[in-house]
Amino acid sequence: PASALSADEIKALKKKAETAINRGDNKAAVEAATEALKADDTDALTYLYLGSAYMSTGKMKEAKQAFNDCADKAQKSPHYGECIQMGGKKSK
Repeated sequence: PASALSADEIKALKKKAETAINRGDNKAAVEAATEALKADDTDALTYLYLGSAYMSTGKMKEAKQAFNDCADKAQKSPHYGECIQMGGKKSK
């Protein structure tokens, strides 16, 4: 489905997730990354932000899911290999 968000809005959400992680605001990082991924689920870096934020709050199951989703959906992304390094596995 086409995203209701513009490319600039998606980019802003990704930046918001990165900034939130750097501030240690994991809740805001999860929210921003989740919204960005609803619009563009092929960006490995956003999955890395999401997984890192979950790891920082001890939500390992959710973190693993983020890295697995990355392995399934973001193979063409430049940061794909990092998702695999973080334990992401393809479901198929």
